[in-house]
Amino acid sequence: MIGNLKRAAGETARRTAIGTAGIVCALTGLAFLTSAAWMALSALRDAQFAALVIGLGYLGLGAILLGFSAARRPVPARRIDDAPSAFGGNPPAVALAAAFAEGLSAGAAAGKRRRTGASAR
Repeated sequence: MIGNLKRAAGETARRTAIGTAGIVCALTGLAFLTSAAWMALSALRDAQFAALVIGLGYLGLGAILLGFSAARRPVPARRIDDAPSAFGGNPPAVALAAAFAEGLSAGAAAGKRRRTGASAR
């Protein structure tokens, strides 16, 4: 059990480290691309034009991403028949009857031990 937990923790740490490294690389690339766009646009016109174009580009991308994050997908309604059963696949009445019978037998066994003076073990 502890081995499984260690393995799961190690896997989670590995995925987190790789994901973090990926984010750092992507942000570094974005910084270089922004710098290259600045150089190209300022050579084309002037620095004010470059700042305006790059700023509007990031603002537009941010607005699009915020729009995607705010959009809600419709959740398909699940039928009760499709829902996983808490009774191990049996109908609730069968599970209730089985639990009742098990309780009766446990009670009878406890009473028998009590009458005979046997230990509870």
